[in-house]
Amino acid sequence: MDQICSGPSGFEFEALYEIEVVKLGRSASATTNTLSEESVVSLWEVSSRKLLGSVAIPAGAMGDDDGFVYRALDSAFILKRGGIYRLVA
Repeated sequence: MDQICSGPSGFEFEALYEIEVVKLGRSASATTNTLSEESVVSLWEVSSRKLLGSVAIPAGAMGDDDGFVYRALDSAFILKRGGIYRLVA
């Protein structure tokens, strides 16, 4: 039986180093290397449930050579070493 995901999906990770984040992104279609519809990508700090940043990537955005599309954040931010974060799209 096929499973269909109708909500956002993503992953949680721990920052091993202090990291400055200037862009957010997601994977593009494996067949066309583009997005078929707009996608909002958000990064959250798990402990505080605080939204750190979010970008809207428009439909038709072209992926890079590795198959990912990115958009610059309005303001960069720092991930703290040892912090737990969640990236969702």
